Amino acid sequence: MYKSFLRRLFGRSQKRLVRYGLLALHVGLLAGVFVFVTTTRGATQSAAQSAALIAENEAPTNALDQISAADIAVHVARMTDLPETDSVQNHADSFSVQLTAAAPASETIVAKPQIVADAAIGKSNKDIQAYVVVAGDTVSSIATKFGVTSDSIRWSNGLPSGDRVTVGKELSIPPITGVVYEVKVGDTAESLAKQFEADQAKIVAFNDAEVKGLTVGEKIVIPDGVIKARPTSRTTTTTSSGGSFSWTSNYVPIYGGNRYAYGWCTWYAASRVPVPSNWGNANTWDDGARAAGWTVSSVPVVGAVAQADYGSSYLGHVGIVEAVSEDGTMIKYSDMNGLSGWGRVGYSDWVPVHSAFSKFLYR
Repeated sequence: MYKSFLRRLFGRSQKRLVRYGLLALHVGLLAGVFVFVTTTRGATQSAAQSAALIAENEAPTNALDQISAADIAVHVARMTDLPETDSVQNHADSFSVQLTAAAPASETIVAKPQIVADAAIGKSNKDIQAYVVVAGDTVSSIATKFGVTSDSIRWSNGLPSGDRVTVGKELSIPPITGVVYEVKVGDTAESLAKQFEADQAKIVAFNDAEVKGLTVGEKIVIPDGVIKARPTSRTTTTTSSGGSFSWTSNYVPIYGGNRYAYGWCTWYAASRVPVPSNWGNANTWDDGARAAGWTVSSVPVVGAVAQADYGSSYLGHVGIVEAVSEDGTMIKYSDMNGLSGWGRVGYSDWVPVHSAFSKFLYR
C-alpha cells in the first residue's frame, strides 16, 4: 500500500518536472531568439550608419572607391529597412554629384540610372507596354506612372533630353528600369551587353532567350541598360561676378518622383519643382543643376529654387522663391525645416535677396 502510494507520488512529480522543464526550455529559447534579433538589428543599423559616416568623412584616392562606399551604405540601409534610408541615399547622391563634377576630362565615370524597384521576377519582354501620350503628360510623369526612370522612357523611345513629349506619340514602356530595343541582324546578347553596359546573363534570362536566342525584329528589354552619355562642356555666366567659367561633367540627371527624405528642405523643394532625384543634399544642388543644364544665377526668379551651400547646417539649404520686389533687391520665399522647423512649411516676409540664399536654380 505504502509502496503503491510512493510510486504514484513520484510519478506525478516526474511529470510535473518534465512539464516545467519543457516550459523553462521554451522560455529560454524565446529569450535567446529575442536577444539575438535585437543584437543583430542594432549591429546592422550601426554598420549602416558607420558605412555612411565612412563614406562621408573619408577621402579615398579613387573617386570610384568613394562612390562604392556610399552605395554600400545605401544597400545596407535598404536591406535592414532603416528609417534613415532616404537620408543615406541623399548623401550618396551628393558624393556622386561632387565626384563626377570634379572628375578631370581624362577620368570617365559613368552614372547609371538608379534601379527604381527590384520587380523583374516574373516579368519578361512580353510585358513591354505601348502608351499614347495625352495632354499634360511629361517624361517624368509617365516614368512615375509606370515605375521606371525617366531615362528608361527616353532611351527606349529615342527622346531628347528634357521633360517634354509630343501629345499623340506612342511610346514603348519597359516593365523594369532599362532599355526597350528592337533586335537587328547580327545582334547577340554579348554584343548588346557591351553596347548598353548591361549584364549578358540578364538579357538572356529576361527575354527568355536561353533556347531560341534573340529574334530579329523582336522588341526586347535590356535590364539596367544605359545609353552612355558623352561628357558635355557648358559655359555658365554668373551675374554676381560678371565672369564665366567652363564646367565639364559626366553626370546624368534622373527625373521622375521625389526621392528626397521627407521633412527636409530638399523634399519640399522637389515637391514644388520637378528637379532630378539625384542632386543629393542641398549643398550640392547648384552643382547638380549646372550638370543638368539648368540656369544657376544670383538673380532671383519667382518659382526658382533658392539655394545656399551652407545654411543652418553643413548640408546647405534650399527653398522656393515666392515673390521678387520690383527693384529685384528683396524676395519672399518658402521652405521646410527652416522658417517653421522640421517637417513644416514656412513663409518669409520681404528679406534682402542674398540674406539667406546665394544662388537661384531654374530651367
